[in-house]
Amino acid sequence: MIICESEFERLNPKNPDFAAHEVDIYMHIPYPSSLTQQHRLSIRKNLKTGMFEAYRHYTPQTLQKPDEIMVQNKDLATVIDFTNAQARKYWGHDSNNDQVCDHQKTVGLHCQMKAFAKCVHCNTVFYDTEHARKTGVWCPHVSFVYKDGAYHLKRGTSMDVTLK
Repeated sequence: MIICESEFERLNPKNPDFAAHEVDIYMHIPYPSSLTQQHRLSIRKNLKTGMFEAYRHYTPQTLQKPDEIMVQNKDLATVIDFTNAQARKYWGHDSNNDQVCDHQKTVGLHCQMKAFAKCVHCNTVFYDTEHARKTGVWCPHVSFVYKDGAYHLKRGTSMDVTLK
């Protein structure tokens, strides 16, 4: 699975310290033991600290125990490396080869930063028009127009950009 950092920006109205989006790495472990109780492993973002967290949620049938944060890091890749190792440990294979979205070639399903256009003259990549407006990423060959409450790509000729 490809996981994008941009998926974790919207706050959870029921718990505003955390993002509304979470990613479940696995829903249970195949062989619980006295050392490890049955649990779900998930990734979430703590919006208060800006840290990504891998945490275990123990199933109520097994044990009434609070969520256990296994690792916290500002770098999503570090958290994903941890969860991949946990999946290998409990499931015995590499089926969970999760990775971080790069917004261009390896793109997450819910990526908010997908590159949608690239200038053929100077190779400037445009993720979306709002991103271009906020970050000032422009090039002299492509322009945008504001219409109906949003920015839209305006092309002088079809050779100005290639759409992704």
